[in-house]
Amino acid sequence: MTGIFQPFVVTPHNQGKNEDAEYVLSRSQKLLISSGMISPASSAGTFHLLPMLTRSLEKLTKIIDQELKAVGCQKLTMPALQDASIWKSSGRWKGMGSEMLKFKDRLDRECCLGPTTSKFRDEGKPKHGLLRAREFMMNDLYTFDNSEAAARESYVAICLAYDKILRRLELSYVKAKGSVGSMGGSESHEFLLPCDTVGEDTVLVCQSCHAAINAELQSDGTEPSCQECSSKNSTSGRAIEIAHAFLLDKKYSAQFSAEFTSPDGKPHPLQMGCFGIGVTRLISAAVEVLSSSEEIRWPRAIAPYLVCVISPKAGSKEALAVGPLPEILSQQLSELPHMDDEIVLDDRQDLTIGKRLMDAKKSGYPAIVVIGKTAAEDVPKFEVRFRHDPNLVLSLTSSDLLDFFRAQEVLLSGIGTVALRGS
Repeated sequence: MTGIFQPFVVTPHNQGKNEDAEYVLSRSQKLLISSGMISPASSAGTFHLLPMLTRSLEKLTKIIDQELKAVGCQKLTMPALQDASIWKSSGRWKGMGSEMLKFKDRLDRECCLGPTTSKFRDEGKPKHGLLRAREFMMNDLYTFDNSEAAARESYVAICLAYDKILRRLELSYVKAKGSVGSMGGSESHEFLLPCDTVGEDTVLVCQSCHAAINAELQSDGTEPSCQECSSKNSTSGRAIEIAHAFLLDKKYSAQFSAEFTSPDGKPHPLQMGCFGIGVTRLISAAVEVLSSSEEIRWPRAIAPYLVCVISPKAGSKEALAVGPLPEILSQQLSELPHMDDEIVLDDRQDLTIGKRLMDAKKSGYPAIVVIGKTAAEDVPKFEVRFRHDPNLVLSLTSSDLLDFFRAQEVLLSGIGTVALRGS
């Protein structure tokens, strides 16, 4: 723990209440800053992603890559610096408006920082931390097919991959029909996390068939009713958009002569789809909807670390009684299947157990093992706490504790499936 750069910050009591501030503190922004996950950079709306959040980002990126690779996607990296000509050809140089960061290079050529590959966006009023930042990370995806039917199959496959990603994160989400907006195309769907606090989209959900649409469809003239039923009864709620899918047809392939050659030797425009997941936005949104006002709760699949072990305070009778046990236990846990590099030993022994327990809860570790008073008994026992259920506290011997964490279900599928001995 002493080797992890995690600068805890005390946020002033009144910070985040001034709507005219450069950026407004949401729950997720306050928690991520105060727990040392992110740090504001010198420019408003930009942030340093610190080591703990970077681990979460790497885990989420891996999940996204796995599910997209499973449906045949290939990953590539594109330049951040882009010439204006390609954007002018598509009509989006003006269409992107002031959000696109434009400038001229030393040869007086118009350029921009790509808002779709490297994710720079000149937000007029950045707010809510990573939810609406000027620089962010996104996974963009494009499909190219030789027929409308094949393009729709690809569209369905990518949407199902998005479903799997969000289910692996154990998030409650809504897939809603959305507006094609400036992107264009024939069809669009959004993936959103319900959130009444900072959600900027309003979603209508049919009470009969549970189909959902973005309320903006009512204002742009698109028919809002569900095609699957005729019910007019719906509920509405605010939500955070974290992914989007577009069926573009030939809108851009025709403009840029992106073609394939048919068996008869004739060129035809490719049928395109466009998809995107806001990676840093998804992390922040998950923290926003799952956490309490004082403690982070991560989706377990992307928690920076799975377990925090808290050793006794230096000089205490417990420290004298247990000796090197904290280090031994941490090593034994790290050797369990799927637990390698997932254990943090909080060895800040100058601090009380209570202070370190508070920091561990604030950081959102899914499981916390406390080596306290009961560890000094004839048969040492360890206190185990869980972020998903604050009221659940177990007292386990060393062997029971290892058996407990050896069961994958503890961290991947929930506590209820694990049988305990002697607890």
